[in-house]
Amino acid sequence: MPDNFEIAYKWVLFLIPLPFLIYLLLPALRMKSQSILLPTFDYAVKATNQKPKKSAEIKKKNFIKWLGLFLVWILLLAALSSPQLVGKPEKKVKTSRNFLIAADLSFSMAHRDWHKESKTMRRWDAVKDVMHKFIAKRTGDRMGLIFFATNAYIQAPFTPDLPVVDKMLEEADVGMAGQMTHIGKAINKGIEMFEKDTIKTKVMLLVTDGVDAGDDVLKVQRYFKQAVRMILGNSNRKLVILCDQFDEIYQEASPRLFANLRGLREAYKYRISYFIFTRDLLTNLVDLDAEREEFYELMASNIMGLKPYNHIDANLLLLRIAERNNMDLPEGVSEMLYQLTGGH
Repeated sequence: MPDNFEIAYKWVLFLIPLPFLIYLLLPALRMKSQSILLPTFDYAVKATNQKPKKSAEIKKKNFIKWLGLFLVWILLLAALSSPQLVGKPEKKVKTSRNFLIAADLSFSMAHRDWHKESKTMRRWDAVKDVMHKFIAKRTGDRMGLIFFATNAYIQAPFTPDLPVVDKMLEEADVGMAGQMTHIGKAINKGIEMFEKDTIKTKVMLLVTDGVDAGDDVLKVQRYFKQAVRMILGNSNRKLVILCDQFDEIYQEASPRLFANLRGLREAYKYRISYFIFTRDLLTNLVDLDAEREEFYELMASNIMGLKPYNHIDANLLLLRIAERNNMDLPEGVSEMLYQLTGGH
């Protein structure tokens, strides 16, 4: 008998001797039958000198028939007891979060300035490569997909069917949503999706390579603040904002941006955090005005330098710099630079 075999209703098996108990305890079934009228009955009694009396005919029992009925009874009880093979316990992953990917499909995502394994690729292809790995690790979560450029539209509503989301991401290409970059429309569309859903934990992942091209900057800021308020309001959640390649933004963005970021931090205290990545110290990038100085105060005590590049990453970085400046690196120069700098 297999180890995973079990009977759901074992009490049914106690009914097996029920036919025998009925046979022993209940009286036999008596059935009347019609008799044949015999006109010469009295003459036969006189001739045989026997006294007439009542009698019953007991039919002979058929053993094979009784055995067949008993087997049918056994099989019926076996079916009612619900025998089954129980599989190994499976861990059911419960949906815990809603992840919304808002991906930029503007024309700038077609630039070939991303390097991977000594190959140059489009920004959008690099984003898809990263997002495929990200989606594969989101088991148990529901994911939605928004594409935006000049306009924003929902490509996939929140669903636990991650392969479908992954396929839709793979089939998308630059220009499907227009030419320009309107981040505000993407944020607004994401807020609409979150408001219609009941799961409390919500995460929006905004993937873009540029600055918003919309005319109404105040509207974009309002959408952003509304998104932050919806995520953090009336909950104990925490929000982490990652800003990669922050050098140019820190140098050229309006001081109002840094005042707003500092204001959000003051409003939500330790529930909102900023991670920014730059090639140089913030104090070396631009002269600090009042707004930038207040923002810099948030970072001043938590600055961390990255470790040196390994050999492969250092060569890729040198190759990227050379291509950006239309230079050809002579053979052996990359190795010499790595040895001299130690990867720094």
